[in-house]
Amino acid sequence: MCLPVLAREIDTLPRQYVANLIYTVVGERFKQWVEQRVNERHELRRQQENTIHMDAEIALVFNASHATSGK
Repeated sequence: MCLPVLAREIDTLPRQYVANLIYTVVGERFKQWVEQRVNERHELRRQQENTIHMDAEIALVFNASHATSGK
């Protein structure tokens, strides 16, 4: 048996363990489903414009600074 008998113990299992268990049982279909969800989330993040909002004057100073990474 791959899962604990007690429900309270099942609730404490790490997500990675559960994902690995599902992958073992379902296989490639599960892996493709996960990859699709990850790609969808990444695409949503790419579509969001500047997620950090700061005053325009502060942004100019920040972007002109050599003490911080611009990339």
